[in-house]
Amino acid sequence: MRWSYKTIHFGLKKDGLLGSSFLDDAEIEETLNEYGQGGWELVSMLETRDGVLAVFKQSLDFPSTRQAAPVHRDEQRRAVSSVAPAVAVKPQYEAADELDNEPELEADYRDEPNDDQEPVYDDEREEPEVGLVDDNDDEDDSDSGIGSIRIE
Repeated sequence: MRWSYKTIHFGLKKDGLLGSSFLDDAEIEETLNEYGQGGWELVSMLETRDGVLAVFKQSLDFPSTRQAAPVHRDEQRRAVSSVAPAVAVKPQYEAADELDNEPELEADYRDEPNDDQEPVYDDEREEPEVGLVDDNDDEDDSDSGIGSIRIE
């Protein structure tokens, strides 16, 4: 099978003078759709320093599947609107009906205090012990040298 190849470069666009560079997704999507309708198959997309390079291929052996030029989106919309009649769809229910039929919410009394229980107050708090640490308590520390670590 013989193929015809085509490359398209999608360059980075800049947002203002100091803005960052970006790819225009809408432009890329529209171009890919146009070439796809024209019988071109996307082979790969390669990232370059200044954008993206798209590689397309199209069969040369079967000219019946090939179109002369890509179809533009406006022509596609006109073709679809002339073929398909307008159809009105009625929703299954109205939004106003949903609001009228809301169930009544029952009151939740779990957060209210119970009159039978008395509040509990904790007046007896333990105070932390404050004292001095005597470094000379251990007799084993007589041979400790510089750089030693003591864990108590």
